[in-house]
Amino acid sequence: MKRLLLGSLILVVGALIWLLPDEHGDYPLAIEHLTSQVFRETVTPESLRDRYAAKSFTILLIPGHDRDYSGAIYGGLREADLTLALAAKLKADLERSGIGRVITTRDLVTGEYEPEFATYFAEEREEINSFRSQLRNKFASLLTTGEITPPDQIVHHNFAPAEVATRLYGINRWANDNGVDLTLHIHFNDYPGRRGAGKYNGFSIYIPERQLPNARASRDLALAVQRELGLIASISNFPGEVGSPIEDQELIAVGANGSRLSASFLVEYGYLAEAQFQNWVIREPILAELSRRTVRGLAQYLGTPMPLPDTTLLPHTWFGPMQIGIKGSREVLALQTALRRESLYPPAGKDLRQCPINGNFGPCVQATVFNFQRKYGLPRTGFVDMITLGQLNSRHSI
Repeated sequence: MKRLLLGSLILVVGALIWLLPDEHGDYPLAIEHLTSQVFRETVTPESLRDRYAAKSFTILLIPGHDRDYSGAIYGGLREADLTLALAAKLKADLERSGIGRVITTRDLVTGEYEPEFATYFAEEREEINSFRSQLRNKFASLLTTGEITPPDQIVHHNFAPAEVATRLYGINRWANDNGVDLTLHIHFNDYPGRRGAGKYNGFSIYIPERQLPNARASRDLALAVQRELGLIASISNFPGEVGSPIEDQELIAVGANGSRLSASFLVEYGYLAEAQFQNWVIREPILAELSRRTVRGLAQYLGTPMPLPDTTLLPHTWFGPMQIGIKGSREVLALQTALRRESLYPPAGKDLRQCPINGNFGPCVQATVFNFQRKYGLPRTGFVDMITLGQLNSRHSI
């Protein structure tokens, strides 16, 4: 009898431990299903990896906004144009990495929708709107009955015009019907009431809320990408986004109302007003770096060797001295990357929000150059003199 009681106690304790949340604050899938058995999980991390192993993995890139609805605008820079430029780099990196078939919703030169999508939006409009209405009505009913619960955290987004909503639901429907494994939405951020360059910076990732059918696989993929992006940029400090990746129940892009059956997430790659995007000299290398980090995250998740270097900014050969006050410099951008690789940047007590990698030689870079010089026994000047230049080139040049 005592042995039976002991065995039962062990089972109970084991069950309680199993029911604890994991490192992400998430509960085991079975527990999540106890709160909502409405949506059957339609994609799993295992099934995504199986698709990749079978060489049938397909990625759909959606450069945010379009020529009709350009999104955020700051300093003459349109979000729709910047997302297109990043999508072009992502497509090239993805194809060179061999991860899978890559499709884009927009032509990467003209910005117009690819003929297949333009035709789909026009000819399938009635079916798309019916798809949208049925899902929205069903979801609203489930919320009313309590079979689905509202999320704990709500980030308010700009209201999508009817045409934009139709296109986004159309993209989800097309992706479902064509067996797309991952839909990756590319965006840049802004916020209401901004004055000047603003007080917010950093990237954020939005994923399906955990009750949606594509939640788990989307989250795992997004976390892998977030880890890589976090090596070169900070997570957004906008209230509500500091807990990235952010679960969202209302974003059409990630599958609102159960409209997306496979993995989907949306990346806000930064704020338009940030220096690295506003300065045309370093915008292109920054976009190339964001692309490379995104693709590395996907490759690591899928367990595939990454044939491309870990950064687009090194190796680099420096030819002249650098000192505090230089702004928007490719030379400084490479310097910051080299110091980051040396585990010196940002300096102690600082992070990438306070010391962004943006091509500006400010106090953060100066402090790190001091540390680099101390590390290698060089004269501590705080600027990149010829002696320091030689050490940099010996370690980080070709």
